[in-house]
Order: sequence, then C-alpha cells, then structure tokens
Amino acid sequence: MNYNEFLDALLESVESLMGEEYDIYYHDILKNNDNSLKAMIIKKAGDHISPTIYLKGFYEDYIYGKSTLFDIRDEIIRLYKDNCNDVSIDAQNYENFDYIKSKIAYKLVNAKSNENMLKDVPWIPILDLAIVFYVIVKIDKSGADGTILIKNNHLKIWGINKEELIELAKENTPKIMPSEIRTMKKVISDILKKRNIKVSEYDLPLNDYFSEDMFVVSNKKMLFGAAALIYDGVLEELSENIDEDLYILPSSIHEVIVLPCRNGDEERFNNMVKAVNREELAASDVLSDHIYRYSRKEKALQML
Repeated sequence: MNYNEFLDALLESVESLMGEEYDIYYHDILKNNDNSLKAMIIKKAGDHISPTIYLKGFYEDYIYGKSTLFDIRDEIIRLYKDNCNDVSIDAQNYENFDYIKSKIAYKLVNAKSNENMLKDVPWIPILDLAIVFYVIVKIDKSGADGTILIKNNHLKIWGINKEELIELAKENTPKIMPSEIRTMKKVISDILKKRNIKVSEYDLPLNDYFSEDMFVVSNKKMLFGAAALIYDGVLEELSENIDEDLYILPSSIHEVIVLPCRNGDEERFNNMVKAVNREELAASDVLSDHIYRYSRKEKALQML
C-alpha cells in the first residue's frame, strides 16, 4: 500500500468509528524550514480548534510492520480523545488580544530556508536567521503542547502593529521560557541516567570527551531554546564568566552548543554542524549550517 492509498484507507477507517458528528480531513501544514507535513484533523461539530495529528511516523510504522492500519486508527483516535479537551485557546479567545498577549513569545529560525513562511508572518532579520513570533496554546510540566505561529493577519485582528508585538514577545519570552545553561557533561550524564545507563558501562569517561567550559544553551522547556541566544545578558554573562569570546554551534532550533574560542577550530566545527544537520536532525529542527561567534568587545553575534 503506497502512501496515498494508506491515507485513503486510514481516513475511511477513522470516519467509520467516529461517526457523522465529526468532520475528519487531511491538511498540509507548513512547518519550519518550509517542510510541509500531512496531518489529520478531527473536529467535532461546534469546535473551533482541535489537535493536529501528524501522519509520517504512523506510515513508517506501517510499512516496517510495526503497526497495522487498525492499530494506527485506534492510536489516532486515542490521541484525539486524550488531547481534544486540552486545547486551551478557541477561536473566540484567539481574537481577544487581552487574553492572548501574555502568551506571545518568539523563536529563531533560518531565514533562507523559510522564505515561503516569512511571506505571511511578521519577522525580524538577525544575521542569516529570522525572529518569528508565536502564541503558546498550552504549557505543562513536559513543555509546550502546542503553539500557533503569528501571521500578519493576526496583527490586524488584534489591532496592533509589529513594534508592539516585538515589545510583548521581548518581555514575555524569557519569563515563559527562562534560559537554562548546562555543561555538556551534565547533559550527557542526565541522558544516561534517564536511560538507567552507568557511564562505566559505555566506557565513557566524560572528562576526557567534554571540557568543563562546553555548554548547552536552551530554555527550561527545551522548546525553541535557541532563542535564548538573544535574551538580554545570556551570552554576555557567559563570556564574562569564561573570560573569552564564544563559538556558538547551532545544534537545532531547540538548543545550541557554546564553548570558548580558545578551544576552537572553525572549519572542524562548521563541518560538524553540517554533518549533524544532514545525518541526525529532522529537517524541521535545523537552525543553520554554520557557526557563530559572540564578541565580548562588541557584545554582538557574528556570522562565521
């Protein structure tokens, strides 16, 4: 069964169980780096907004024999029922700026890779990147469950201009998504602990692989954490503590790796970033193909 046949069969199967009171359809959603993803929308009569269920992973499970069509149907329905009551912003509230304004934040994306998206949204250029804005639908202990990208027409609905949007996001983002800086050794150690793996089992002496001044910069939710780079004082304070200019390796839109320039090899770092982007990251998570430098003297980011 090819992808289109799979989609047709899945839609028919979900419709047969959910019944006529639900409107069920597919929608192509433009994600970061102009990646379009197919999603199933299940909307009950009277609902203004509903969970978005992406399908690529389900099809991969199907073709590799991990799940049957009926397994996938049941999982999609479960996801809908588990999340339909958690969508906390309906259409009426979304038009109410007083309700929305405390939920507005910003993130960093690649400007060139998002040319189509940037045509429809307010944004600010910064080197080869773009600052774009979004509304947080819901945050719980595991992070933000949903976000809505702010488009130009939203500003008209809210009766605000781009400058007002920028000021709100600049104030909100560090509060909603406070920055977090951890050493790389701490990050790796935490990952191994979560997997109940002892460092000795992997013969991985972390001190030999990661220096004390290699850091991961993100936010406490690990969502769109690369934006912490432009929080007031984050890079300035870190560079002062290290007493050195900083290299910034954009590991994804969610976090970056920072280390002092005295430990640097620009060509090797650039090649490393490109390799990770091509081989390890989902296309929608890539931030940039090259590294940056933070200058203590100029207190500014530079593109290398």
